[in-house]
Amino acid sequence: MKKISLLFAVCLLGPGAASQDPVGRESSLPSRSGVVPVAGVANPDPPLVPPPPRSAFQAPPPKQTPTLRFLPGAAKDLAPGPESVPGGGAQTPQSDALVLIENSPVIPGGSTRSHVAEPTTSISRDTALFTANWYAGLSSSSGKTWTLLDPYTMFPASDGGFCCDQWTLYVPPPYDLTIWLLQYSYSATTGTGRQRIAVARGRDALLTSSFYYYDITPALAGRSGNLWFDFPHLASSSNFLFMTTNVYTPANALAGSAVFRFNLGDLRLGGGVRFDVVNGGNTIFDSASHRLCYGCTTTMYYGGHQSTIFGAPVIRIWSWDDSSTTVTSRDRGISAWYTGLSIAPGPDARMWLDRDDHRIQGGYFAQGAISFLWGSNAGGAFPRPFVRVAGFSPAQNFNVVGEASIWNATSAFAYPSVSVNARQELGGTIAFGGGSLHPGTAAFVVDSQSGWAPLTNVVFAAGGRGPDGGVWGDYQSSAAHSHHPTTYVGSGFSIDAGGTCNPKFAWFGRLGDVPTFATVNVTSTPFFGVALTVDVMDRNGQQNGTSNFTRTYAPHQGMTWRAPAVTSNHVFDRWVWNGAAQPQGQTNLSISTLGGVTTHSIEARYIPNRVLLVDSANPSTGVPISNTPTDRLGINNGTTAYNLFYSDGTAFTLTAPATFNGAPFDRWYLDNTPWTTNLVFSGIADADHRVTAVYRVPQCGAFTPYGTSCNGSGFFPLEHGASTTRRTCGPWIGDTVTFGMGNAFTSGAALLLIGASDRSWNGLRLPLPVPGYPGCSIYTDMVVTIGTPISGRGAASVAVPLPVNPALVNQHLYTQFVGVDASANLQFTNGVDTLIGGFP
Repeated sequence: MKKISLLFAVCLLGPGAASQDPVGRESSLPSRSGVVPVAGVANPDPPLVPPPPRSAFQAPPPKQTPTLRFLPGAAKDLAPGPESVPGGGAQTPQSDALVLIENSPVIPGGSTRSHVAEPTTSISRDTALFTANWYAGLSSSSGKTWTLLDPYTMFPASDGGFCCDQWTLYVPPPYDLTIWLLQYSYSATTGTGRQRIAVARGRDALLTSSFYYYDITPALAGRSGNLWFDFPHLASSSNFLFMTTNVYTPANALAGSAVFRFNLGDLRLGGGVRFDVVNGGNTIFDSASHRLCYGCTTTMYYGGHQSTIFGAPVIRIWSWDDSSTTVTSRDRGISAWYTGLSIAPGPDARMWLDRDDHRIQGGYFAQGAISFLWGSNAGGAFPRPFVRVAGFSPAQNFNVVGEASIWNATSAFAYPSVSVNARQELGGTIAFGGGSLHPGTAAFVVDSQSGWAPLTNVVFAAGGRGPDGGVWGDYQSSAAHSHHPTTYVGSGFSIDAGGTCNPKFAWFGRLGDVPTFATVNVTSTPFFGVALTVDVMDRNGQQNGTSNFTRTYAPHQGMTWRAPAVTSNHVFDRWVWNGAAQPQGQTNLSISTLGGVTTHSIEARYIPNRVLLVDSANPSTGVPISNTPTDRLGINNGTTAYNLFYSDGTAFTLTAPATFNGAPFDRWYLDNTPWTTNLVFSGIADADHRVTAVYRVPQCGAFTPYGTSCNGSGFFPLEHGASTTRRTCGPWIGDTVTFGMGNAFTSGAALLLIGASDRSWNGLRLPLPVPGYPGCSIYTDMVVTIGTPISGRGAASVAVPLPVNPALVNQHLYTQFVGVDASANLQFTNGVDTLIGGFP
């Protein structure tokens, strides 16, 4: 069986499938090229400004598309095929069940939500982006929990300010980009209502909301006049990002459409981006509200409904090859379907399909075929509004190769999205409601196990009531998971019994494709009971814990663990991640990804907390000490006395100043034991210790007279000239001491006798009486003598410098003056004992 036949044998119903003849010939349309500059960067930490107040029932601006009216009998009816049940569907006995891997409400604090939710989602490994009217959410936990991204404040309020429509798309490697499209209101001042494409390069940029953005305006498409964009869609091929949008006048009249193509390599670089654009007209022969196909590689396909003069339904299919600047279209007829107002009231009689204008909502290219999905009104064999599917083969002149319907006799189906997984199988989301069911959303798969009808689906957003005003839609999204590409992520919503819109994120797939979740065993040593925190919730809704415990995560989840710095008289040492010791003292452990491994270990390792008391002696406080390394509290210097806190076994050094207040450093003491005379103390924090920096105690000097003077003379020490800080501490080494003699002869000379002893001189006992001079004695051993004249007033003085020599501290000088006149008469003064002070 050929590949194309296999696809439709599996994915599209054979019975009732139409083989329509082509309608119209192929036509080509050249594109317009240019470069769009980067417009700015997002503010990842915007001010806390609340969004404009809006009611949940406030609908977005009106959307107008060309009126589609088909003539009865202009196309043959499609046989209904098996009936689908919301939340169910036929499966073969050997099949794997369709399961919800994750089903989370996306209601971050501060979000304002509309009954026209228009939710879309994308995921980059473990980080998901979700958009809806009128907010966005970011999840770092594979969709488990969400934080608010406010589009009103993250980007400038251009034109009339942020409006409503958003779309997000993940572009896989080698580009690895998350795209966020935002729509802005029309402004009469700027004459424009733009759409903004924001780009996050890689998962880490998305995680930190680091977007740069480009502004796409009607003028960029070469459109003149006052115009605005609406109803965007995004998809990518191998080399390009594609964006479709409708174009409107200020009076909300449809003015055509535009399809942009942006170079992905340029988008990745973040500078100016080369682009091509094709404009569509606004006649009944020009399709609008185009839907791009997911799964495209080197050629992008997109399509839209088309009116013809024959009254038969037609889809205009466009193809745009990556290597070409020309777009080719062809019209292909399909089986009958039904326009007009769709009606499917739920149990509360509320309408919910008033805005369904039956535009194409889903498109894909898989196994060589292009297919489109859209909502149809009730009609023919279908008693309730339903979803139509039509497939075309590019290899067979784009002819119809299969058609199918998703329907139920009592409930309606509408607003489908579809995506292509790594096996070229399909998954998507679809809205349902009516009869006994309030409107809600289901996820579905179409694969080798089950086809379009009956549709295998599971409800992930069950409703509690219908909307007010008949509003719903206008679109939702689905995509293959970026790191588990045989599974899907999708968006949908419902309204609870209180009338509140509840958008939902779903991660879904076949049971056999569910990844094996990673088990992380979290422990602490040498004891347990430590409160450890982590920034993401696990798959079981658990987050922080008290060791020892286990958490379960998606295989490629990233996370950051935090441990307390001190607990139970122990200090944090390091994390040990899968047996690998991490840097010491870093209480945060950031794990970029679990890497697909299914079992992991995280150990928070603690060691005894060592306290180091740093003090001083002589003086006991106020001495500045520096320490290395910085202790665990960030202290790298202090003033005695203070504590340092080191992990057990940490090597440290303390450095004391060489002098403090003039006192020289003496030595360090460790726990009251003399340790080292070096200024630097080196030790190991192996216990609590006391380390003391000891400074020398000064020895005061003094002048002590002894003996008696004779023959009318007197002796006294004059001011010794010590610094004012030591005036009360007598003569010190380094001082100059002046000795003086008074009541001396009025003429003559004086001799200062300086000795080292007051006890003996050359074997003679001192004091030694002077022969011939009764009452006079020699009081020093006269090691040095210094002569000086006597002034006319009978005074003499000699200045004696004391060397700066610590060996002189506590030593004595013994001095005495001898006076002599012209007649050789002698005078002898008393002696002076000079005690030399200083730091010994």
